[in-house]
Amino acid sequence: ARLADDSFLVLADNGGDLKVSSIPHRSVAELCVQAIDSPNAARTTLCAMTAQGEGAKTWGPLLAKVSADKREFPGDELFEQHQLAVRVGGLVGLGFASGVVVGAFSLLRPALASLLP
Repeated sequence: ARLADDSFLVLADNGGDLKVSSIPHRSVAELCVQAIDSPNAARTTLCAMTAQGEGAKTWGPLLAKVSADKREFPGDELFEQHQLAVRVGGLVGLGFASGVVVGAFSLLRPALASLLP
């Protein structure tokens, strides 16, 4: 699909937010290719959408205005918290599964004992 005649491309940098709207896959692909060649798009978190009545018909003028991120984004500490949560959750899950297995064997033990001579 191509950009509708009444739609315009809009771009926010520095991790900015835009109102959610549909954007053609082709437009996203064009942004990716053009951002690679745009020096000021380096180290920038971009948000791309379409809007009615404002913006541009091509990415060039919008990419010329972007600048590198200035705000702090989560770094390694977020990944470390994720690893801790996985370890704790894994241990809790393992404990729960062990309890289920032991409980099942304790329920089956009398039935198995009656089957064996």
